[in-house]
Amino acid sequence: MKLPFEIIEHILSFVDYLELYRYREISHTWQQLVEQRIFDNAKHNPLILCHDGDQELELLAHSFDIIHKVIEFRPRNKDSLLVTKNDTFPPSIFATRMVKLFFEPWKTVVMPGGLPAKYYYNSNANKDKNGDDINIEPSSIPEHYNPAFEQQHMLPASSGIHATEYEPHIIAKQGIMMSFSYVHRPDIRKQRRELERQIIADNGNYVFLPMDQRGYPASVTATTPWLPRQCGIQVHWIKASLAWVISGFHPYVTVPPLYPEQYNRLQKILGDKHRIFRYDMYSEPVTKYILQQQEEDNNINRKKKIDDDHTLPKHLLNYLRAYMEDDNPSVESRISQVERILEQENIDPRLLWKYGFVRYGIVTNFAPSNSRDAIVSRILEAEKCLQKEKQRIIEQYKNYV
Repeated sequence: MKLPFEIIEHILSFVDYLELYRYREISHTWQQLVEQRIFDNAKHNPLILCHDGDQELELLAHSFDIIHKVIEFRPRNKDSLLVTKNDTFPPSIFATRMVKLFFEPWKTVVMPGGLPAKYYYNSNANKDKNGDDINIEPSSIPEHYNPAFEQQHMLPASSGIHATEYEPHIIAKQGIMMSFSYVHRPDIRKQRRELERQIIADNGNYVFLPMDQRGYPASVTATTPWLPRQCGIQVHWIKASLAWVISGFHPYVTVPPLYPEQYNRLQKILGDKHRIFRYDMYSEPVTKYILQQQEEDNNINRKKKIDDDHTLPKHLLNYLRAYMEDDNPSVESRISQVERILEQENIDPRLLWKYGFVRYGIVTNFAPSNSRDAIVSRILEAEKCLQKEKQRIIEQYKNYV
């Protein structure tokens, strides 16, 4: 006997996110049903963009792409998120560019991290056959670490030219994309325009400009972070896959990139036609290209076929050739390299944010003492020691019972 649709809907309203996601495996009909239910539930739970622990911006579920399993979130109101409060603190300092993005229900999730409760000292289950306590102290086992909740995202450097102030930026990671623009106070915009006027009037004299990473005088855009200012970001939208939304409820939920067909197509074209194999797939130029291709496919309501006639934008090829993955000096690229290496070692790349020395490496622009290789080595060593410690405690427990 089949239950009426209304009754099934009512029953599903009491099921948590993770169980709903598991129900997708029952059948195609159930998959469509529970995915719509996840979206309906998400309408009542905001997405939180957080900076510096106390600055938050809420976004609500706006629409659902049922084909690509993507939820689009938009800000609850038109407020901007303040990312620089100190008038003398340059936004080029990497700490000011770090934001955290999470689904509000993740706050109350108890992750299955560390070890089961029975392995911990003073637990009621830690008794031997005679009823005596088993003295096991897993002091080095972190409990309930949520890699999705703790993951950090780095914003690109802000542009100071008033003409490009509202130019949209896009950042991306596995299962997530965010479009935003930098905004500045009106009085600060006036100071920036005055600086531009002075440089033009001085016939391009860049004596007072800082030097860029390659040793050349920086442009006007590069000088603007050194001006007093208060900077915020205006978020246009955030797109998140269902897998990303659910990943905060269990650490083993696999999160593929948004629009994986577009990434696979780009990878094939770059490899077959241009011999480019290693690049930062989540860099801003690549992400903008992926999004543009997806929008074109949506407009013509069909998927493009991979063929030899497809031509990549010249600016994208120039960027990829100029900044191969290992040669890109940006901090964003170096973080992506660390994440890629961890993934190759079968370690969740989001775990890098568990370690304080990673944040220190970012703040110091990966100085020699905190280089990419040194950070990767320390993370691998720490994770391997953690697994050994878990196994030691489990074996010690088994010897008592």
